[in-house]
Amino acid sequence: MKSKLAEPLTARPRLPRAQCEEILQAGRAMRIADEIWPSQVKVIDRLLARSLELSKAYDEIVEKLDNDRTAIEVFLDAVLSAAATWGPDKLTQARMDRRELVKVNKRIGKLAAELGDLLDRREELHNHSGFASQTHYSVLNLIQDVGQSHGHFRLFAGASLAKIRSEFGPKYWPKIADVVRAIGSDAEAAQPQATDPLTAAGSEGRNGRASFLKVLLAAFDENSAAHGGFLPADFTLSDGALADLMTAALDLQPDADVDREFVKRFRQREREGEKELE
Repeated sequence: MKSKLAEPLTARPRLPRAQCEEILQAGRAMRIADEIWPSQVKVIDRLLARSLELSKAYDEIVEKLDNDRTAIEVFLDAVLSAAATWGPDKLTQARMDRRELVKVNKRIGKLAAELGDLLDRREELHNHSGFASQTHYSVLNLIQDVGQSHGHFRLFAGASLAKIRSEFGPKYWPKIADVVRAIGSDAEAAQPQATDPLTAAGSEGRNGRASFLKVLLAAFDENSAAHGGFLPADFTLSDGALADLMTAALDLQPDADVDREFVKRFRQREREGEKELE
């Protein structure tokens, strides 16, 4: 009878931490070799440097993903992408960008209204003053002129527009002033909308760490079976595991108030918010 000590190491089950870190190391090597995503390499280095802190989280991840390597890889990639793209500083910038977009649209609306009035006044002067300034008077002429510097327009659409111009004169088309006013009205009525679920999740709140946690959970959901991904549709991590992952991925100090209680309070607020919407 062989002693257990004589069994080869390969016969022993690998620790979840070793499995996860092997995936991280392989991902790091690939990113460096391909010279891509240096920001994700930094996050990988943080996770590897805080290996012991993440041991329990890795145990839970591997168990809940049923030791499925593909699912584990997808999960870790989601963590890397979220931390590299949506750290607290970048979340703050995203909220600033949204506020600026609102201001820009309001400014466009105001300037468009002013420009529309000026264009109308110029047309009056052209028609009644005895002077003309040889400026564009037709929206089609304007498009034709601008289109000359646009390769696809010049090669393909320009000829068709020229034909239309010859068939229908200026009276059949809206005035340039009205087009400008329509641009302004469109801008004034616009409401900034996030173009993807992670941007939506990260730009809603004011607290950078809470916003990041929202992004992280949204990243898991986007990679779940419910959206054609590899994570189980009902996949979830404990408050403690999420806190450990977040602390390591963002390189926070252990006393940075991101602990299981922080995650628990966040989840409670999210549940209460969902109830209010029902």
